[in-house]
Amino acid sequence: MSNESNEQTRYGSGIFDRTDRRTVLRTIGAGAAATSVAGCLGGGGSGDTIKIGHIMAVETDNGLGSERSAQLAVDQLNENGGILDQDVELVTADSAGQPSEAHSAVTEMISRENIQMLVGTIVSEVALSLVDLASENDLPFMITGAASPRIFAENHAQNYDQYKSIFRPGPVNSIKQAEYLAEYGQFLSEEHGWDTMAVVSEDAAWTQDITDITAGLLEDNGIDVSVNERVALDTNDWTPILDQVESSGAQAMIGALSHIPITGMTASWSRNEYPFSVDGVMIAAQSPQFWSDTDGTAEYLSTATAAADGFADITPKTSEVMDAYQAEYDSRPTTPTFVGFITHDAINLYAEAVERAGTANHQEDIDAIVEELQATDFQGSFGQIQFQGEDDEYPNDVYPGESAGDEYAPFTVTQWQTAEEGDGIGGTDGTKRCVWPETYQNGDHQPPSWM
Repeated sequence: MSNESNEQTRYGSGIFDRTDRRTVLRTIGAGAAATSVAGCLGGGGSGDTIKIGHIMAVETDNGLGSERSAQLAVDQLNENGGILDQDVELVTADSAGQPSEAHSAVTEMISRENIQMLVGTIVSEVALSLVDLASENDLPFMITGAASPRIFAENHAQNYDQYKSIFRPGPVNSIKQAEYLAEYGQFLSEEHGWDTMAVVSEDAAWTQDITDITAGLLEDNGIDVSVNERVALDTNDWTPILDQVESSGAQAMIGALSHIPITGMTASWSRNEYPFSVDGVMIAAQSPQFWSDTDGTAEYLSTATAAADGFADITPKTSEVMDAYQAEYDSRPTTPTFVGFITHDAINLYAEAVERAGTANHQEDIDAIVEELQATDFQGSFGQIQFQGEDDEYPNDVYPGESAGDEYAPFTVTQWQTAEEGDGIGGTDGTKRCVWPETYQNGDHQPPSWM
């Protein structure tokens, strides 16, 4: 089943795809009326509808999984009486992963739809482009996916009052990811006796900490780092890089790759039996359809993710969201993806916060809303969620807990493995198992069979 026919407005990239145009016009008309009424109410909404904006590159599996999960959260809220006894409506936009597209679309959502909260964006550059827009409008903005610590270090830490409405419920920032990747490398070393590793990161804002931190921490733990390279975002020929890692003697390549498609790299690594494992943060490999995309060559590839992509029970809510999503959607992506879990959590923790505050009127009552968001202690589908305080190093960023396996914002690694007969994803022979940390592990990490 699919609920893609549900009423939903989508802006951005000049598209209104998957949305009936009559619905778009009707919703815009309602939005114009809401804006007019909102003027009388001080910008607090139409009085009977709370609009939530969603911004994401919806042509990607993570983006579409997030959009669907946002719609799922909105539908569930409405089934339970809405927020503050008001209906909830999702207004969604396609950022195409571009800051300028995202800025234009969110400006439209603010000015024409009078959204009361914004959620989304997996691209750090997009998030950075939106923080001033959100702060100028005192708009609660839940960042779900983008991991750069600059969002909070360059804004909240310098002028908290100006940027107080912007939060990140997950994942942990890229500095913490860099530290956890080094701990994961230590796990691989202890598990398989590997003592030489390579670190390969794409040249993007979120990976600089992995380049700067992960290699050093690995070496502190006695692991030789034979390669620590940054690769261009337009890389499509992986042969020189894979050859370099092989010649360096590395037994594991820890990558940080989000923007660069890795389907071809994965197939080349597997079919040529390069003698090292591929691990790290591999965004494309988080897709439940990655096994099919790579014709099964994804076997043995591991990626860090949140909520173990729904393939381990991180909290009791993980399987609840997974099951509800799959009851509604049977087309690609067939799971919420890691961003979807966090987006679903973000909308629900926002709903609880404004219920406690007694208002969703961000223009008049932003201090009351922020105070309740700061007081969040929410069991989500990807972990327990609290926010760092105003005086912490990264104000309003998710509290990362004490370790990767902590109940707070856990950092999980899944590996593509051969499924038991009839148990693969979408009828394939492949499935995902959580291999690290031990707290959530439901499978052993497997080295490539050719090593």
